[in-house]
Amino acid sequence: MVNQLARILAAIVSDSCLLLEGPPGTGKTAVVNQAAALFGVKCERINFSANTTVDQLIGGIVPRCSAGQRVFEWQDGKLLKAIKEKKWLLLDELNLAPPEILDALAPLFTRATEYTVPHREEKVSTEGIRVFAAINPAKIGGGRNQLPRSIKSLFASVKLEEYQDQELRVIMTKIFEKELSERSVEVSQLAQIFKLHQNVRADVASGKIGKTSGPYEFNLRDLTKFKDLLHGNFRDQQHHHKFYRQKELSSIETMDEMTLSVLRKLAEVVYVYPFQTAEDHQHVRSLIDIYLPLRDLDQAPPSLEDNESMSSVRIGSVYLTKGAYHEDSVPLQHSKETIKNLELLALATQSKRTILLEGETASAKTARVQELARLTKRKLVVLSLNQDVETSDLIGQWLLSSSNAAIDQRLPHLSEFVDRVVKDFVLTAAPLLSKEELPTTFSDVKVA
Repeated sequence: MVNQLARILAAIVSDSCLLLEGPPGTGKTAVVNQAAALFGVKCERINFSANTTVDQLIGGIVPRCSAGQRVFEWQDGKLLKAIKEKKWLLLDELNLAPPEILDALAPLFTRATEYTVPHREEKVSTEGIRVFAAINPAKIGGGRNQLPRSIKSLFASVKLEEYQDQELRVIMTKIFEKELSERSVEVSQLAQIFKLHQNVRADVASGKIGKTSGPYEFNLRDLTKFKDLLHGNFRDQQHHHKFYRQKELSSIETMDEMTLSVLRKLAEVVYVYPFQTAEDHQHVRSLIDIYLPLRDLDQAPPSLEDNESMSSVRIGSVYLTKGAYHEDSVPLQHSKETIKNLELLALATQSKRTILLEGETASAKTARVQELARLTKRKLVVLSLNQDVETSDLIGQWLLSSSNAAIDQRLPHLSEFVDRVVKDFVLTAAPLLSKEELPTTFSDVKVA
C-alpha cells in the first residue's frame, strides 16, 4: 500500500492523469478525495454508465425563457463546469462509458494546457486541473469493458489490491472511532465483527454460500454499512432494552451482553439478508453465533405500538419519528413475521442509507414500504420503473410554453375582440338575415 500511495502522489506532482484499477471497496474514490483534501482543492466525482452522453458532460443548447421570450442558450455540462471552477476530476467507472464519450474526453487526458470544447471551439484553461479515473476489473461484468489502449496509454496506472488483514483492521478502527469513544461497541466486540466479516468473505469465495443470485462481494463498504447502522440505531436499541425488557435484563450480568444483542441484530442486516436462500441465511447465522455468542434469553415476540406517542412509533425495537401526513389505507396484517420484516426495514432506514429490497414478485416488498410509511405518517411516492422509462419522466424536461404574464396581457385584447364581433353581428348581419331567405341547399348558392 505504501508503494501504491507513493505512485499516486508522484502522478499528482508530475501532472499526469492517474488511472486507479481495483475491485470494489479498495478505496479508489476515497484516496482521490483524501489527496484533494491534502492539497486544499475540491474534487468533482462524475460517475459513468452506458447511457452517459456528451451533452451531460460537456453541455448543449437548451431552451430558456428570458424577458417573456423563448430563447436557446448554451448550458455547461457537469464536467466542463468543474474545469472552469478549477476542481479536480474523478471519472468513476470510466470503462462503462461508450466510445463517443472516450473520444470526446481524450484531449483532456493529455498534458495540454487548454481543452477545446467539442462542437463549440471554446478553449478552456486546464491549468491546475488533475484528472483521475477509477475502474473496476472488466471480469466483474455489468457492461464493463477493457479501456482501449489508445486511452489507457494516456494515464499513469496504479493497481489497488485487496487490503491485507492488518490494513483493514486499522481502517476499521478508524471508521468506528466515534462509536468506540461513545462505548457503543467495545474493542473486543469490534475484533469479533472483523472475524465475522472475514469468514463470510472466505465462505463466499470458496463457494460454501452465495451460489444463488450472486455474485456477492463483501468488502470495506460493508463494514461502513455496519457502522452507519450502529450509529443510527444504538440509542434506540439501548432504550428498548432498558425499558421494555426489564425481566430479561435482570438476568444479564453485564452491559456487554446487551450490546451483543444489538450487534447481532445489525449483523443480520449486513451479512444475512443480502443472500437469497434459507440455507445461506442459516449458515451466516451460525457464524454470528460463533463470533457474537449470546446465551439464550426469554425473547418476547416482536411487537408494534403506534399509539404510545404522538411523535414516534415503535416497530419491534426501533423508534421512528412520525410525520403529519395521513392517508386512509388498509393496514398490513401484523403477523410475527411481518413485524420482524418491518423492524429490519426500520433498522436500515435509521442508517440514513438508500435501501434495496430484493425478492420474488409476490414477496410484498412494496406493501411493506407502504406499511412503514403509513405507521410513520409519511407520504410515500411510488414510481414504477421499466425499460421504457426515461430520465426526463423522473427528473423533468424543457417544454415549449408561454409565460403567465404574456397570457395575462393578451386576455383583455381577446375579450375586446369578441365583444366587437358580437356587436357587429347583432347590428349588421342579423337584420340582413331576417330580410333575405337563407339557401336551403348547395344548389341554391350562386357564385359570382
